[in-house]
Amino acid sequence: MTERVVAFVDGSNLFGGIDEILKPGQYFKFSEFLTAIEKEIRIDCINFYGTYMQVDQKDTRKRKLLARTQKEFFDSTKDTKNLTFYQGHFSKTTGKEKGVDMHMGIDMVVGACVDTYDTAIIVTGDADLLYAVETTQKFKKTVVMVCLSSRFPWAIAFKANHRLVYDLNDHFQKTIRPSLGSKLQYLKVIDFHPLLKKVSDKRTRPPASGGHVG
Repeated sequence: MTERVVAFVDGSNLFGGIDEILKPGQYFKFSEFLTAIEKEIRIDCINFYGTYMQVDQKDTRKRKLLARTQKEFFDSTKDTKNLTFYQGHFSKTTGKEKGVDMHMGIDMVVGACVDTYDTAIIVTGDADLLYAVETTQKFKKTVVMVCLSSRFPWAIAFKANHRLVYDLNDHFQKTIRPSLGSKLQYLKVIDFHPLLKKVSDKRTRPPASGGHVG
């Protein structure tokens, strides 16, 4: 029987990692990241979770550029087959993102419970999803942790069955590997050199945000 593999991608966290490493306005298409992952493990379908940033004319030029860059990155998922985009929202009272981490964690656990997959690939740098990982494993599912070098989820790294780190600009080797030492023996670090895209900083008004369901 062919192993069923589902990827759960914390898109907001992934973009945050991109923003931490690259220059303002730079990003890469999600398809490039997916291609790199699939060189290691085949994926049947992808659940992508993210919240489009909201900006207005009072926001700084830097924030407007960030919002446009995030939109371009999120929109690049539209070209991906077998991907479903789940859009979160921002709280009107706190301004914090809602409907992403919990949605992702619940989908992961429910899928394990009703046996819709054999292996879960969890793409995140957020250790808050640790309980979802532990619960998934109680249903005898394999969990593969995948992260970008700037967002290394320590707690999940020690619980996952397999670990893949995509090292953009040697960030992991320079800043995280020295403090990690030999604590994780089965950690695969992969050099990641995607084709970078650039969003122009000339526009003063960001495009309207929006999501899609594939």
